[in-house]
Amino acid sequence: MPGEIMDHYRTLQVTRDAEPEVIERAYRALSLKYHPDTARDT
Repeated sequence: MPGEIMDHYRTLQVTRDAEPEVIERAYRALSLKYHPDTARDT
């Protein structure tokens, strides 16, 4: 929705007190999952 604030921690499925390494691993995992060159949903 327009004007809705995104919760990036929720998007990455990590807690707000997560270590930077955990956040980076979660980001990389989601990047690989949804990247158009690696996604196999189609």
